[in-house]
Amino acid sequence: MAVSEMNLSPSEFWDLSWYEFGLYLLRFKKKGEEQLRLHESGWEKTRILWATLVNSYAKHPVKPKELITLSYDKEVSEVKTPKLTPEEVLKRFSKNGNK
Repeated sequence: MAVSEMNLSPSEFWDLSWYEFGLYLLRFKKKGEEQLRLHESGWEKTRILWATLVNSYAKHPVKPKELITLSYDKEVSEVKTPKLTPEEVLKRFSKNGNK
């Protein structure tokens, strides 16, 4: 992992102290969290747009969290929200409630 993911040469890795290696691991973890945040920010926009589209035609409004769950949704609320199946979304999306 140190060579392939953290871009250390084998000689650099073997010359590290435990403290220095810990700092590399913290930096690696921070980069991973940043990549996850960027990835999920795109999905946040998608689920808001999707919920807006569904709610403009639905009889029963949905929250964006019900359509796509992201990692930070679990931290904010421990309440379990039911996942909607594609058929339920289509049913809510149709004007007359059935398709």
